[in-house]
Amino acid sequence: MILGILSDTHGERERTAHAIRGLRTAGAEIFAHCGDVGGAAVLDELAGLDIHIVCGNTDCPDSTMVEYAAGLGLRVGLPSPVRFTLDGRNIALFHGHERAFEELIDVLIETRQFPPGFEPCDYVLHGHTHIARALRLGPVRVINPGALHRAPRYTVATLDMATGALDYWQLGHSDGELIPCPS
Repeated sequence: MILGILSDTHGERERTAHAIRGLRTAGAEIFAHCGDVGGAAVLDELAGLDIHIVCGNTDCPDSTMVEYAAGLGLRVGLPSPVRFTLDGRNIALFHGHERAFEELIDVLIETRQFPPGFEPCDYVLHGHTHIARALRLGPVRVINPGALHRAPRYTVATLDMATGALDYWQLGHSDGELIPCPS
């Protein structure tokens, strides 16, 4: 199964639609949005997808957005992390501004182990920095897909849950086109 990962859409409806079409073409069947959705227009684009969404620092607590999402059949995770399992792999979805995220990363850097009380996972997905990157911290792979707003290039990612292959994609000039980014 291919997971399509996007973040920091900040209300950019057309860019989000472009990215979703491209991620589907790249094989994504399920999606994760790492926060800073930016409002109803982007939620409209996400409606009907099998998607996990977490609030970003510009989204929540916005009960209006959460209620609007619920009306579209979408669940916006409060509080983070949103946890889910795909193909036997455990995933924790943050935005990246949360104190719990910062503490998790600090402990992983220092000890290469999960802090007490944090349920272990295989992947931590986050946004917030608008910078695409992946790194391994002990037992976990930390992935940021980049951003679809205020970034030098607009990027998303796909993660093949069967093989662990991670690919970054830049939005192309034509609708739904994704261009592979160098590793």
